[in-house]
Amino acid sequence: MVTGLLFESCVCRVPKWSSTSGTLTVLSRRIRRYVKLNNEIPLNLSYIPVLKGFKSETKDAWGNDIIYEVNGTEVTLTSLGRDGKAGGQEEDADITRTFFAHEDLDDPFCSLVGLQHETYDIMSYIATRIQRYVDNNGQLPDNISILPELKIPTNKDSMQYTGIHNKIIETWDNNIINKTTDCWGKDVIYKKVNPTTFQLFSYGEDLKEGGMGQNSDMERRFELNDKGECVETHFNLRDK
Repeated sequence: MVTGLLFESCVCRVPKWSSTSGTLTVLSRRIRRYVKLNNEIPLNLSYIPVLKGFKSETKDAWGNDIIYEVNGTEVTLTSLGRDGKAGGQEEDADITRTFFAHEDLDDPFCSLVGLQHETYDIMSYIATRIQRYVDNNGQLPDNISILPELKIPTNKDSMQYTGIHNKIIETWDNNIINKTTDCWGKDVIYKKVNPTTFQLFSYGEDLKEGGMGQNSDMERRFELNDKGECVETHFNLRDK
C-alpha cells in the first residue's frame, strides 16, 4: 500500500503503524509548540497549531481519532491500532507516546520528527538489548546480531524501564523492539569504540552521510559506568 508519510510533498511506502508513530511524534511537537506560545496545555487537539510542511493529522493511519490524555504536565497520545480496541498484537497493538508538555523545543531530541523519532526509539531498544547482553556476559558485544530479544513488559510499573541509566523509552512497540534496521530499512551501524564505549548511527532516508531533514544523520554514544550501566553521553542529529 502506498501512503503519504509526513511531508506533504513526499509519498513513501511505509506500514500504517509506522506512519501512525510518526503522526504521534508530530502531534507531540505541535502540542509543545502550543504550550510554548500560550503557557498552558491545550484542552483538546483542535487547539494546536500546524507545523509548516507536515500534515496536521489528529487521526491514526486507520482513520481512528488519536486519544489525548493529560495528567498534570504529562501528556499521553494513543492509537488503538487497526482494530480500534485496547491491547492486541501486530497492527492491532496500541501505540502510545508520553511526554512532558513543557519539554524544551530547542533540545536536540525535541527536533526529531516522523521516522527520525522512530529510529531514535529503535536505537533505544538496541541499547537496552546491549545492556541485557552486558548483564549476562560482562562485556559489550562484538556485533548486534547476537543480542537477546526483548518482550514488552507486562507489569505497568516496569513499562518505562529500559536498562539504560537515566533513560526511558516513551513507546513500547512490538513492531520495532527487536529491529536492528532504521525506519528506512538500513542497518543501524554499531561501533564498539573500546571495551566500555559504543556508538549507534543511522544515515537517514537517503542512506548516505550528510543531508537535511529526514536525510540527517543520527549518532548516539553510550558508555558503561563503574556499575556496568549503559549511560548515554552524546546525541547528535547532524543536519547539514
